[in-house]
Amino acid sequence: MAKRTKKPAPPTVSDILLRKGYFPKELPPPFGTASLATAIKTGSTGIMSLFLSEKKRWTQICGYSFARPSRIRRRLSIPNPLSMTYLTDSIDRNYSDINNKIKRSHFTLSGPVRKPGLGRAFTPGLQDGSLPDSRAERRSAGKYLVQADIANFYPSVYTHSIPWSIEGRSAVKARLFPPRGTPRGVPTYGDELDEALRNGNSGQTVGLPIGPDTSLILAELLLSDVDQRMDNEAKPAAGMRYYDDYELTYRTAAEAENGLSVAL
Repeated sequence: MAKRTKKPAPPTVSDILLRKGYFPKELPPPFGTASLATAIKTGSTGIMSLFLSEKKRWTQICGYSFARPSRIRRRLSIPNPLSMTYLTDSIDRNYSDINNKIKRSHFTLSGPVRKPGLGRAFTPGLQDGSLPDSRAERRSAGKYLVQADIANFYPSVYTHSIPWSIEGRSAVKARLFPPRGTPRGVPTYGDELDEALRNGNSGQTVGLPIGPDTSLILAELLLSDVDQRMDNEAKPAAGMRYYDDYELTYRTAAEAENGLSVAL
């Protein structure tokens, strides 16, 4: 009787992030991290245990810049493998909850999805070519348009805001600073993500690496919280966000002015 061949286990989120989402997409094709992902996945060298045992060590980001036509050079980031492994492992173990929180947003068109044929671990849910149609559809909901973008978003992210987005700022404050005589609450995976980002950036509390797909996931996690607040307080007739660019549509000028004041 023929033996059934065992199907290989599907790749983990950590594996695909290390294999296809580590280096910025702007790097030339000869540069890749498949061998690193394979070494960690097989565990034959004990590299995963070694890296995770050193997770609290500070490392530095390697900078890379490339020229853009008629524009200034763009600065990209390549994190240290030790820190990147810790970060992807944390995202992997908590991805279901992270993804559910990203889906809170009614605005985002750039939420991360897995499309293997595009060559990245995660890509924005909407590709650039479909953006004009999505804009036209939402703009048709009113006569007035408010446009806004978050200046210098990735470099300005405060890493402590990640647990705030996951739990709520007041809940985090209450957990970290309880009444005198009361022990601190148990750390959450938001604290873990915060620590992983800080340790991978020389201990700094500001900045997401520009380029890795991990930053797309964490940026969408943070901005989904902002989207909810914009939806509830700015009250547009329709709205959209693509990365850090917002468009809010209103029926009246007064509503648009209120939305603009909230956005600012």
